[in-house]
Formats: sequence, structure tokens, C-alpha cells
Amino acid sequence: MTTRFMLMSVLALCAAMWFLSHAAAQEPDRFWFLIHDRAVLAELKLSAAEQAALRKEIDELDLQFFPLRGATAEKVAAELPGIIAEAKKRFHAVLKPEQERRLSEIVMRVQGPAALLRVDVSTQMKFTVDQKKEIEKVTGDTQKAIADLEKQAQDGKPREPLEKEAIRLRTEEQADVFAILTKPQQTLWKKLAGSPFDASRLGKMAFKAPEVVDTGVWINSQRLTLSQLKGKVVALHFYTFG
Repeated sequence: MTTRFMLMSVLALCAAMWFLSHAAAQEPDRFWFLIHDRAVLAELKLSAAEQAALRKEIDELDLQFFPLRGATAEKVAAELPGIIAEAKKRFHAVLKPEQERRLSEIVMRVQGPAALLRVDVSTQMKFTVDQKKEIEKVTGDTQKAIADLEKQAQDGKPREPLEKEAIRLRTEEQADVFAILTKPQQTLWKKLAGSPFDASRLGKMAFKAPEVVDTGVWINSQRLTLSQLKGKVVALHFYTFG
């Protein structure tokens, strides 16, 4: 194990990325999760020095994010945007313009038609009032349908057919929204989304692991730290008494 923990997710099998955590589902651009994904970082073609620089910049923020896993939706909504905003600043300072542009394209592709409602995008698109309402309805209806699929998955229904239905819904959503756009708007959307990105590669995210809380009592072991365990495979077994 390195000093980072890995998150494996079935969303690697689904371009819609609909099995993200609750926090991810509420974050419009999913920037935070994508910048931790190995496939995304590989797509940016980072040099070893750039990788080290980014990792150094993001490690501190990872430790701020860790307590939010399992937190209330209110707490996540209050704190996660600030962490994401800081991460964007730090990435901007390290990435080359073409790398930052490619990252933006990937975020756009993963977010899908909902990205059109972002202020930075809708400003460029110059939607009419009616267009915006139509897009809001299509994306809103799709999100409700996806949320229902998520609930079914949580209730234990087989995931494979649910994933297929999610992909169908997202595909239909994109076609419906595309039909709402004018030709110039369609061209601009394609430009903003850039070249294709294989979303099936997504799903392997690495975050900085927090230090193990030292209670002062270690059974069958001396005190250990993450720096001592770096590069080793480690199994942590948590249990309670009573």
C-alpha cells in the first residue's frame, strides 16, 4: 500500500458515472473526483515532475476532504465547494494551458448536457429563455430517473441492467438536448467537449490517506506511521468490543 487509498467503482462500467457518492452526485462538475482518477491524469500526459507537483498541492486538500466522507449533505454542501475551488487554483498553477483545457473537456464530457447550464457555459451559448427552460426540463427529468435507478441499486437490485438503463437515459438526454440547440450552439458544444474520452476507463481514484489515529495502545505491533508503511501492502482490521 502507498500513502494513498484506492477507490474502485462500478462507474468505470458506466459512462453516465451514476454510482458516485452522494457528494459527487450533488457536485455539478465532478471536478474533485476526476482530478483523482488515474485515467484522467494519464490523459493529461503529465511529466513525473508535474505529477509530483500536483500530488504535493492536492495532498493537503485530500486530508480536508476525508472527514466529509459520510458527513451530512448539509456539511458537504458547505465545505466541499471551497475545497474544489482551491484545488482548481492549484491545478491552474501547475498545468500547462493545453493540459488545463483537456481537463476542462473531460469534465464537460462526464457531466454531459447538464454542463450546458453552468454559468460559464450558458454565457457562451447565449440561450434564449425557452431554450434554457427546455434544457432544464430534459436534464432534470433525467436526473430524477437516474436517482430512481440509484435507489433501486441501493435496495439490492442487480446493477448490470440498471447500468444499461442509465446509459440509455443519458444517451437519450444528450440527443434531446442536442436537438434544442441551434447549429452554432451545437458546434460550440462539440468544441467545448473536445475529442472523445473513453469514460469506461474511469473508476480508479487515489486520495491521500489520513494518518492512523494513535490511541497509544498497539496490539502485537509497535507504533506505525504511514511513512513507515509506504510501498507495502497493509490490511487494516477494525473491530469493536461489547
